[in-house]
Order: sequence, then C-alpha cells, then structure tokens
Amino acid sequence: MVMSDGNMRFEWLVAPCSNTLVTIIGTSGPSADLLETLQLRLEGWINIAILKLEDIETWRQDWQASLSLTPKRLKTSPSHIEQVLAGLPRRCHLVTLDASADPHLIWIGSVYGHPLRVFLPTATPDEVPCMSSSRQVDEIQAAVACLLRQTLEDIPLLP
Repeated sequence: MVMSDGNMRFEWLVAPCSNTLVTIIGTSGPSADLLETLQLRLEGWINIAILKLEDIETWRQDWQASLSLTPKRLKTSPSHIEQVLAGLPRRCHLVTLDASADPHLIWIGSVYGHPLRVFLPTATPDEVPCMSSSRQVDEIQAAVACLLRQTLEDIPLLP
C-alpha cells in the first residue's frame, strides 16, 4: 500500500520489523521493476525489508531542511525520511538501488548512520540500464545474503 504525506510518497513492499537486518531501498521508475523482482525472489526471507520512495529529491530536501532547524525543533519535528526509517534497528544495513548515473540515494545512510551499500545498474554507454536483469538480481541477492550472514555473526549470543 502506497503511503503519502503531501508529496512524500513511499511504499513498504516488505515491511520492517524489530529484527530487520537489511533494508533494500529503491525509487519509482527503472528501479521499481527490480524492487518487485527482488520482493518475489526474497519472499520468505526473514530480516529483510523493501522500501520504494517516490520523488527522492523532495525527500532529500526535506531531510536537509530539518538539519538546519534548532536541536529542540528537530526533536519534535523529524523529517519525513527520519519518520519512515525510525523503526529500523541501528545495525540494519541499507542497500540502495539507484538507476541514475549520479547516485541520488547515497545520503540516506546518513539519516541515522546505518551502514550503506549502493547498487548501480550496469550498462554500456549506448544502452538503457536494465534494472530487472537476472544477473543484477542475482548480484543483489548474493550481497543481501552476505550482509545478513555478516550481521548475524556480529550479534553476540546470549549466555
């Protein structure tokens, strides 16, 4: 279900939980197909969330504007992206899928300091990037599995 607050639109394709270890974030447009393919491919995986954001520049501007507010105001009025990411555990890795040549989502790891991994589509200069190619889905799935393994190894076991 697409959620909206004015022109800040987003959709959790797979909702996060308190144990989410990897959140895949993409935008509407070319990466939307890849997000949907990953949603199907990763169905049944635990500790994974998938988020689709629309109009990423508006999200970034809103977050940057909130940084210039006083500390007291910032605590009472978090930016829209802070509200969306607030439920993610601190150890959660963010994996962004960015179809543009200039990564527009690279700032998102700075919102709460989550570790960030950026995926860009691979294409020759004459090609239109094909975000839903099987090879790219395989690469992202392997990276997500690796991040899950590493994160789980870092979590201390209770006595």
